[in-house]
Amino acid sequence: MGIKRKLINIKMLGATQSHLNKFVSENKSFIFDETFTGIKYAMEKNKPIAEICDVNTTKSSIIIEKKGWENALSSSLGYFESIDEFEKCKEINLTLKLLRNGKRSTRLT
Repeated sequence: MGIKRKLINIKMLGATQSHLNKFVSENKSFIFDETFTGIKYAMEKNKPIAEICDVNTTKSSIIIEKKGWENALSSSLGYFESIDEFEKCKEINLTLKLLRNGKRSTRLT
């Protein structure tokens, strides 16, 4: 059956839009990295959704459906380009290429 990806459990206080905006603003690197990792894992396992992280409890998760993967990866790429994380950009570009070509791989490096 294989190893299931262990999701990071984030704790967010407050549920208003301003709390969410503040959380995202203060945790961009984490969010974009987990987005990339979740999509890469889903591609490797041929899953229709990518689980990104749990929120406040293991009963609530942030997920991205397959149709949103390209946009999410592109956003992650833009963020990592803006902070000069070129190794991460290389990994994301490879994953985007595989996604766009419709190829499935059991190993993305």
